[in-house]
Amino acid sequence: MSDQVVELSLTEAIALLKEYSCTEQKPIKTEPEKHRLQTAILRVAQCCETKNLGICADNANQGFASLEGYLRAMGFTPDFSTEASQPNDEPVYLKYNCEKQTYYQSFYPENYRGVLLSCISEEEFGGTYGHFPLDLFEI
Repeated sequence: MSDQVVELSLTEAIALLKEYSCTEQKPIKTEPEKHRLQTAILRVAQCCETKNLGICADNANQGFASLEGYLRAMGFTPDFSTEASQPNDEPVYLKYNCEKQTYYQSFYPENYRGVLLSCISEEEFGGTYGHFPLDLFEI
């Protein structure tokens, strides 16, 4: 993520994530827009008691690279080098539980691509947001 500072309240962050929550991925047109979305995702994720990431990708390599980028941005230190190096040209869905730091992988025949963030919170902002760009937190 850039050194550019973006201030967002939790309410503003949730509103922004909802703008990106649809089956068609909303394009990011500018760097400030990218930084604002990154900030919103991290702001909401920080406030969740439990969070899961869902990655819909063209193949395992792309999926694990995307997952690793999002997790590093959230402060985790994952290493998927072994998993990502496995040859796999099939579309994949990865579901990652951030608290247990475990994942599930399966074949994904649908056309959607991107990252889903599922938040569980005792507050009213819990829910699923996305599809966000796979390369939003590219490492």
